[in-house]
Amino acid sequence: MAQPIKIYILHHHSDSKDMNILSMQLEMLRTKALVQTWSVENMIPGSHRDETIRQELAKASIVLALISPDYLADSEYCMKIQQEAYQTGKAIIPVILRNCMWDMDDILQPLNPLPYEEGTLKVASQWDKKEDAFASVVRHIRSKLAGEEIKHRPTNPTNSQGKNTKTILFMGATPNDAIPLALTREIRNIRGQLRENDKEKAFLFEDEPAVRTSDIQQVLIRYKPTIIHFSGHGEGEDGLVFEDALGNAKLVRTEALDSVFQTFKKSVECVVLNACYSIVQAEVISKHIPYVIGMLNKVPDDTALSFSFGFYLGLGAGEGYETAFDMGKNQMKIDGFLKWEPILLINKH
Repeated sequence: MAQPIKIYILHHHSDSKDMNILSMQLEMLRTKALVQTWSVENMIPGSHRDETIRQELAKASIVLALISPDYLADSEYCMKIQQEAYQTGKAIIPVILRNCMWDMDDILQPLNPLPYEEGTLKVASQWDKKEDAFASVVRHIRSKLAGEEIKHRPTNPTNSQGKNTKTILFMGATPNDAIPLALTREIRNIRGQLRENDKEKAFLFEDEPAVRTSDIQQVLIRYKPTIIHFSGHGEGEDGLVFEDALGNAKLVRTEALDSVFQTFKKSVECVVLNACYSIVQAEVISKHIPYVIGMLNKVPDDTALSFSFGFYLGLGAGEGYETAFDMGKNQMKIDGFLKWEPILLINKH
C-alpha cells in the first residue's frame, strides 16, 4: 500500500481560522490515508520550534502555502520557510486567501495558484462560502495524488497540432555554503519568454532548482528532456557544483558528466551550461550531444540572465538552436555585457 503524502501547511498565525477550515476539508484525504498534514498549530508544547519545523519540512513532499498580505510580510517564518521549501525542491501549492501582491514574489509568480473557478483564479475571500473555496483546493490535491498531473505525465507530450513537444529541464544548484545565485529570476525569465512567445506550445518547461548529486540521473529519467539548462557554479577543469543531501556544495567531476551524457544522449539535443568556466564540461559533453553551450570565463548573474532571456526568446519564436544562441549573445550586447561571450559547440554526427 502506498505511503500517505506528507503536506506541510504554511500559514501566518493571523490566518489560523482559514487554515482550520482547510484542514477540515482535508480530513477525508487523511482518513483515506492519502495524506498526512502538519502545521505549526500541531506543535507540541515544550518542543524546540525551529528544530521541529525543520524536521517536518524535511518530511514533506508538498508545501501548501496559504497566501495573504500577512504571509508576504512575514520574513521570519512564512517567507523564510517558503524559500527553504523552494531550494530543497518541494512542490509548492499557493492558496490565495485574500487579495495581495503574490504575483510579485519570484517563487510564487510562475506557479498556478488556487482556488480557481471555471479555470480562473478566485481568491478564497471572494467565494460566498470559504468551505467551497477550500473544497476546490482539496479536489485539486486529490487529482494530483491520483496522478492526473504528476505521476503519469506523458514522456512525449504533444501539443494540439500533434507535433512532439520538447521538454526543457532547468537544473539549478545554489548550495548553502556557496555564493547565492539568482535562479528564481532566471526560471521566471525563461518561463515568461516561453509563455509570451511559444505560440505553438512546442515546449514544456520543468524546473528543478536545487539538484542534489543523487537527483541527477533521477530527474533525467523522470523528464526525458530534449534541452537541459544547468545554472550554477562551475569550477573549470574540476567540474560543476551541485548539492549534497544537506544542501551544501558537492562537486561532480567532468569525467562523471561525460558518462552521464553518454548514457542519456538519445533524448537530449541541446545542453546549456550557464555556469562559470563551463567550456571544459561543454567540450566533453559535446562528444555525445549535438548542441552544447558553455562559458569561457566567470559569468556574473546579470550576464547569465541576459543570455537566457535572448536564447529562450529565440526558441520560443521557433528559431533553431544556432539562431537562438546568436539571439542570446545579441541580448548580452544590447544589455551592455560586452566582456563575456558564451561558446556554442556543434556536433551533428
